[in-house]
Order: sequence, then structure tokens, then C-alpha cells
Amino acid sequence: QLGGVLNTYNTTIPGYQAQLDTLASTLIQRVNTIHSAGYGLGNPPSTGVNFFSGTDAGSIGVDPAVAANINLIAASGNGAPGNNEVALALAGVAREPLLNGNSQTLLQYYNGLVSNVGTTMTALESTADASTLILEQLESQRTAVSGVSLDEEMTNMIQYQRAFDAAARIVNTVDEMYQTILTMRAS
Repeated sequence: QLGGVLNTYNTTIPGYQAQLDTLASTLIQRVNTIHSAGYGLGNPPSTGVNFFSGTDAGSIGVDPAVAANINLIAASGNGAPGNNEVALALAGVAREPLLNGNSQTLLQYYNGLVSNVGTTMTALESTADASTLILEQLESQRTAVSGVSLDEEMTNMIQYQRAFDAAARIVNTVDEMYQTILTMRAS
């Protein structure tokens, strides 16, 4: 059990963490590239501001400047009010093939990651259940070999008691015969 926990901690979880970091860093880079080319609502309209800060899943967050001033959110492609080219491009990031050699979208990659985690968990639970059943079977076999069956021991005790009673009768009979022989000789 301890070996399984160590394997999960040292191998499985870091593998999934690396995949999650790949997803997050790809999202951060792509959104920041599109966002920094757009314009916000300032006068003059802001440009060159990243939307996300951080580099991976553990550090991703909304850039502090954007969090402090929502007018820095770039939605316009040319700085004109009502222009939503950058907002549409940001919405389309989820459908762009950006991962695995530009063959998977962020959503496909994420769905595959979640599916792999679920499959691994199901396999581990099945293995744990099978191991528990094997352990129960081995304990049952050990008990059958080394354990004491009360019914069997009671049957043996009755047999030994009857054998003792029979032996006592034989000794009694031999004693009576010996006494009879002794009395015959004395007379």
C-alpha cells in the first residue's frame, strides 16, 4: 500500500501536474499575445497589457494591473468603442489547435487530461478492490489451515472420551478376571 502511495506521489501526480502546467502556460501565452495587441477603454486606449500573470497552473492569475482597473481589459482591435475583434479572438482561443503539435484545442487537451485521471482512478480502485479480495481469501485460507474448528475438536474429544471409557472397561474386566483367578487359586 505504501509503495502504491509513493508511486502515485512520485510519478502519477507529477505527470498530471506537468500536463496541467502545459495547458495553463499555453493558455497564458496565447491569451496574453492576443490581449496585449488590443485596446482597452482608456484615453488614450491602453495596449500592451497582459491579461494573465504567472507561467503555469500553480501561478496563473489575472494580472494585478487588470484586476485593479477593468478599463485595461482589451476588447477592441483598433481602439474604437464598439470594436470587439480582440474579445472575439479571446473567445476563440478555446477552439484553436494549440497543443500536441497544433493538433488539439485547449478543450480537447483538458478533456483528455480529465479522462486520463478518471481512467487511472478507476483502474487504481479496481486494483485496490482486487487486492482486498485476495487478502481476504488468503486470510481465510490461513485460518482454515492453522485455525481451530470447534465442531471438529468437539468430535475428536467425544471420540477420545469413548476410547477412554472403553479402555477403562477393559481394565475393569481384566481386574475382575484377575480377582476371579486369584480367588480360585486360593480356594
